[in-house]
Amino acid sequence: KPVDETAQSKRQQARQQKVADGLDELLRFIKDIIRQGMLNLPEKGAAFWENMAKRMVDAQAPGLAGQLKALSEINYFVEGWQTRCLDQLLKLYLVIQGYKNIETLHPGLQQDIRSLIGFPQNQDELKAQTGIRDEWFILAKQTTEEEKLFVERSWFYGLRSRRYALILQFYVRNQPPAASYTPGLVVDAELVFFNSALPLRALVKDQYNTWKPKQLPEAYDNWITVVKTETLYNARSPFADAWPCIVTQLRIVSYNNEWWLQDEQQQLMRIRGKESAIWDLLALTGGAPMRMTLIGKEKEYEPVGVWFNNEYKML
Repeated sequence: KPVDETAQSKRQQARQQKVADGLDELLRFIKDIIRQGMLNLPEKGAAFWENMAKRMVDAQAPGLAGQLKALSEINYFVEGWQTRCLDQLLKLYLVIQGYKNIETLHPGLQQDIRSLIGFPQNQDELKAQTGIRDEWFILAKQTTEEEKLFVERSWFYGLRSRRYALILQFYVRNQPPAASYTPGLVVDAELVFFNSALPLRALVKDQYNTWKPKQLPEAYDNWITVVKTETLYNARSPFADAWPCIVTQLRIVSYNNEWWLQDEQQQLMRIRGKESAIWDLLALTGGAPMRMTLIGKEKEYEPVGVWFNNEYKML
């Protein structure tokens, strides 16, 4: 049917007003937390955050609702919860202030802020664009369940373009996703990236052949290089939850009763993830240095794959 542009414009204006009102309420909520102090947050429980998340759904800002639910999932009875909580509150504050001043930002960052709030990008329009055809090494596949909806994250690395990509698929139980990507294989495909200040999420526009890899993806030499690269990424877009990276010659070590990943320069990075996965990694590597695929940010990274005897193994 033909689009009623007048009605469409009115709907857009109504949503923008709802979002603006919701952001004002969320800003007051954050300021009240800081003004009253954070020490009593463990006593409030998950409902404290979930109630505000519901308000953001009512305000048609579902992206912010998801970030508030992440605050409800923090363990407030372990050391370091204050830092994790404050980091998330600051991210919300940045999004709010960015949206209030969105016209002053460059287009990529504008789109990042709109996406974080919950304004979708038109996938049909994206697929009409010319993408990047490459031999994409499938590094990892992670599946989580969020309110009866499964979210599958597949991480790719372009062997020619030397860039990473994240493919998201959503599905419900007993209805598998439309496409299946097996870690350790290479797929010849054309990917179209979502508009962003730092494009990472992508769509598979066309897929051709799949085969076992004949070459290794490029890897960082040490943690210093990883941190320098992440600093450049954060300067372009401070909102990402995690980055993928491949680092060569990492070994798992124990220090101060914690597990760390040590590079060839003896620099340490804390391991993120379940303890059972750490034992699996130790059993596989025997403590020897390995080329690893990791996903993380700042001071914690989760190993998701290693190259063992010239074969890629998922963890």
